[in-house]
Amino acid sequence: MKPLCKARVIRGKPFFWPILKARFKPKNPQDVIIAFAGRIYAEVPLGPPMVRHEMTHLIQQGSLFGAIRWWIRYLASSKFRYEQEAAAYRAQYQMFAEVVKDRNKRAIYAMDCAEKLSGPLYGDVVSLPEALKAITQ
Repeated sequence: MKPLCKARVIRGKPFFWPILKARFKPKNPQDVIIAFAGRIYAEVPLGPPMVRHEMTHLIQQGSLFGAIRWWIRYLASSKFRYEQEAAAYRAQYQMFAEVVKDRNKRAIYAMDCAEKLSGPLYGDVVSLPEALKAITQ
């Protein structure tokens, strides 16, 4: 499959990690993956579906200045954050579904994505059924 855009994966966190950590208070900071200006910051290995998720964010961000504007909106607006994450989780799920044909495994994966999208990390902005529908539509 042709990559969506070029990205460099960097082990670690971006310079603005303290702001994100304070704003979102992740339970497992080492599991947080951040896309910013053509780079994906991760401390864990990434499978193709997760790379697709982060590449979606890089495309949403565009240029360096676009990435800065994107992150400002992402931090300020739960509606914007949900829209951006729903698109990224949808892309992630679609990549998984292209490879895994077992309906039960796909359903479990979709539910896992929906639990994250509807959970506290993103501000509990939608219900689980709404998140599931957004991911699998």
